Amino acid sequence: MRLRVWAPQGSEVQFVRQVAPVVEDITPKAQQIGPLVREFPTGAWGDESRDYHVAVRVPPAPIGSERLAARVEVVVNDQVVAKGLVKAMWSADANLTTRIDPAVAHYTGQTKLAEAIQQGLAAKAAGDERTATTLLGEAATAGGRFLYATGFSGHGFLQAPAVGEVIRDLYLGRTPFVDTTPLSADRFTHGDAGRPESHIV
Repeated sequence: MRLRVWAPQGSEVQFVRQVAPVVEDITPKAQQIGPLVREFPTGAWGDESRDYHVAVRVPPAPIGSERLAARVEVVVNDQVVAKGLVKAMWSADANLTTRIDPAVAHYTGQTKLAEAIQQGLAAKAAGDERTATTLLGEAATAGGRFLYATGFSGHGFLQAPAVGEVIRDLYLGRTPFVDTTPLSADRFTHGDAGRPESHIV
């Protein structure tokens, strides 16, 4: 049994990973069977289901564009027994562009981050821009560490030197000179997003 992945000219299949019931990166097993088509052997299956994570990089396009990013097929004895399409859409809607699919978040270790994003979007929809935008801290992911510093609007120019020092310290494993807990994405999942804003001058 194989996964056959077609990606159009300009797109690039970054990886193909089995994520359930066991995790296995099958990207190195790829066999090029055409200019735009690669197959990934999956081994023999029993009476089971498996989940795969396919990542495709697509070239930039104008807002509002939509294109076919990839076609994925399950091939048994050279016969296609199942297939699905991967579509890419370009949008300026933050509710769409920042959302992480729960299943993908689970497999990539980004569940907390996905929840924080959703709660941040809810705060923005409620008119609470302060709670929704400023994020500064570190999150653990399946791939390692993820450092973030975002959402400063015009104040970012004033705060950039201090924020740079904080990110440097987090990267080096040092304790930053300022407590970043009130600005962490975790504040959304802990239910304390509504705390009064702290100004440190």
